[in-house]
Amino acid sequence: MNTPSAEYPLLVGEANCQAGMTLLSIMMILFMMTSLGILALAVSGMENKMAGSMRAVEAAADAAESCVGTSVNIIRQTLLAGSVPVSLQSSSIPAGPVPVGNVNILNQEITSMSLLNNPDLAFGTGSIPNIVLNINNYQVFGDIDKSYQKPRSGSGQQMSAGYEGVGNSSADGGLDIFYRIDCWANNAASGNTSRITTVYDCVFSATAGSCQS
Repeated sequence: MNTPSAEYPLLVGEANCQAGMTLLSIMMILFMMTSLGILALAVSGMENKMAGSMRAVEAAADAAESCVGTSVNIIRQTLLAGSVPVSLQSSSIPAGPVPVGNVNILNQEITSMSLLNNPDLAFGTGSIPNIVLNINNYQVFGDIDKSYQKPRSGSGQQMSAGYEGVGNSSADGGLDIFYRIDCWANNAASGNTSRITTVYDCVFSATAGSCQS
């Protein structure tokens, strides 16, 4: 019968030590993999959040840009008709973008010289917007102000009777009428806001009675 060697207990101890090191290595690998997984989820969530924010910014900018196009259309139609058409007013069916209480002011801002660079606001405290729209969950507010007008190069200005502010020339050289358009898009739920301010040059023709470009 063989007698156990005196080194046998040491071999068992070494085996236990190796098993402990293996377990520790596995736990460290699992910890690293878990950390990498959590980091990947966090990065993915951040990317999704950034993508959502970019979509919200783009939607707000698109809404404000739509207001600019609507403003140009209102200027052109108002000059052609001599006043803001009823179809563009909020009291019409379907409702137009111009609040009915602001029609008289907007008429003066577009067709006359009496309210040049009117300091009224489209959005914020004390604002009285000329245009109110709802576009894709955004409330859109616009302001139109005539800045100045001048005869086009090579033409002489001759003010037309009964139509203050928009004149003609003997050769119908026309006028350059410059309007400042200020548009705000606001989503009250998300707090996203976008603003676009631009200048529209109406090349006015007395023969056509409206902007040619």
